[in-house]
Amino acid sequence: MLYVSSGSQGSLHQINSYNLTTAATATAVLTPFLNPSQLKANPANGLVYFSDYNSAGRGFYQANPSTGTFSQRTVTGYTPTSRARS
Repeated sequence: MLYVSSGSQGSLHQINSYNLTTAATATAVLTPFLNPSQLKANPANGLVYFSDYNSAGRGFYQANPSTGTFSQRTVTGYTPTSRARS
């Protein structure tokens, strides 16, 4: 199973699943007002971890695709900045 989101600049506020065997897609977790990015799936416990740093809910989260729920793990005030490479 592959989990994807529209990223930190996205507007879908959800995590989608993609079955690599059957090519089936589905909304795994709705994340109202959050823009999940940097997704990491843990096959051992079935959870997906993600960060959100562009909305009011800045921090790190864990999501459970089997139940469609998510919860905040830590809060951060970090705001990434882009830097030009020379």
